Amino acid sequence: MDKVLACRDCKKEFKLSDDQQAWFKAQGFQEPKRCKACRDKRKAARPGGAGVAPQGVQNTRRANPPAQSQVRSVGGEKLFNE
Repeated sequence: MDKVLACRDCKKEFKLSDDQQAWFKAQGFQEPKRCKACRDKRKAARPGGAGVAPQGVQNTRRANPPAQSQVRSVGGEKLFNE
């Protein structure tokens, strides 16, 4: 059965379908607290736009890079992966 939830940010109601509920549960995620529009807005406001890098990895830009570089921080020491 679909769930009707209230968005934490805009307070509008949004539906979470049975399939969506099953997907969140299978991934080990909590149900969303924000509607899709508010989630997308928050993602776009993050540094780097809508993409999310894995924990400990930050996208960086260099002058004339051959490809996008990533910097991984391990125990305070930065390791570069290109």
